[in-house]
Amino acid sequence: MEKSNKNCTDCKYFLRHYIWITNHFTPINCGNCTKHIGKMFYKRFPLDNACENWESGETLKTEQKTKIKDTLIKMSERIKDIAQYFETDN
Repeated sequence: MEKSNKNCTDCKYFLRHYIWITNHFTPINCGNCTKHIGKMFYKRFPLDNACENWESGETLKTEQKTKIKDTLIKMSERIKDIAQYFETDN
């Protein structure tokens, strides 16, 4: 992918902003760059052309899915342990 085709919304560091409408959150076309936290960086996000820190957001999604899967497996094991405890507890 060429640099000119990259934009903030596809970046690993882009944090989208949401607003509360009626009784749910909805995404808006605004956000901030988590790579620039603590720095004086006054650009509006998302940018049409990403900065030099751009990284694919797909890697973050894959990492998050893996962590969620591992957490669910551990939770399942804990629930089995708790169920076994109650079965043996008279």
